[in-house]
Amino acid sequence: MPCSICGNRGHNMRTCDRAEFLKDIDPNIFHIRIYDEDNVKVDMEVKTEEVIEDGYETEVGEDGNGTDVDDEDGNETDVEENDEIKTNLLKLLNEYKKSEYKNIEKEKCKNRDQPYAFQNMGDIGEEIALELFPDYLGSGSKGGCAYDLRKEDDNFELIDAKEVKCISLDGSKECNKCKRKCPRFQEICLKCNKSDFKSYSDSRCGISARSHIKYKKFISEYICIVFKYCKESEYIKVECWKIKSDNEYFNDYIENQVKYGKGDTCNCLPGSMDFHLSGPIKLFKIYLYKEKNEIIYYDINNNKYDDIPVKNFNTNNKLGYKYYDSSLNLFKSVDRIDYVNNIHHFKLKSNKSNTHGKNRGIVNRK
Repeated sequence: MPCSICGNRGHNMRTCDRAEFLKDIDPNIFHIRIYDEDNVKVDMEVKTEEVIEDGYETEVGEDGNGTDVDDEDGNETDVEENDEIKTNLLKLLNEYKKSEYKNIEKEKCKNRDQPYAFQNMGDIGEEIALELFPDYLGSGSKGGCAYDLRKEDDNFELIDAKEVKCISLDGSKECNKCKRKCPRFQEICLKCNKSDFKSYSDSRCGISARSHIKYKKFISEYICIVFKYCKESEYIKVECWKIKSDNEYFNDYIENQVKYGKGDTCNCLPGSMDFHLSGPIKLFKIYLYKEKNEIIYYDINNNKYDDIPVKNFNTNNKLGYKYYDSSLNLFKSVDRIDYVNNIHHFKLKSNKSNTHGKNRGIVNRK
């Protein structure tokens, strides 16, 4: 694996001469906090080591650090490599949140109908993805026809590619009295001087349908990163999923857009029906407070699909699923169901027969 700082394949980040910032960072950056599947904190006795990274306490959930961790297939993962990835990711997010908290305050104080917070999301998304996948390189371009992330062999021939979609769910808002649009964190409407707004959170991970069909043999995954500011608890939530480009529902969804859609773009709104049926796999979920970070979930080697929920996690509205058997009521007594065991019940966008999950024998959850 090449060094994630300078790109040299002869050493890693910890031995790189350019890694000056590491001298002031204690590698044991973990205060352990464990969450169960429903995101409820579970009390557990663990060995705790607390340190400060760039002046911020970092609380880490899930496996923590310092021991070898088995992945879902029972294979031992490279903990040192995972620690390096996590350290780089946290450093990047620390730098980003400093600027965004300043931008939020700027937007509140300026009152000029000019958005400042959560701009240029594509740039930070690609930076995050590069930290998560140190074997990959960037596009080498400021735009145009290039893969967001690409992996090359020793002869610089393409081995694999990933596309990155990064959005903020803190869109604009509308004054309920005069209907004027203004930035999310601006506190007063400049037209009527009121502070009663309707907020919009409909940002989408737009995917070019024709480009997907043309290049899907090279693109293994789509990386979807979502930021959202939580006003009540005063933190920035950032979540990351991967969607495999060969997922049956995902491909049918895109092909259906090419054949019958009005445009080339599949919206793929996070939390929507199409998003959840496309098989998202969570890689991390982190709360960025001003003075600390809280890692709710972190597993960049995860390959387990998210459960299919009854409601949109963004709007809390019930999702309008369609089934091949209209008498089915899969959510009768639960608010989420296992993806692998149930995806074949859901209609594809094209209404073709859904083969996903069939002829696979008995599947037991571990």
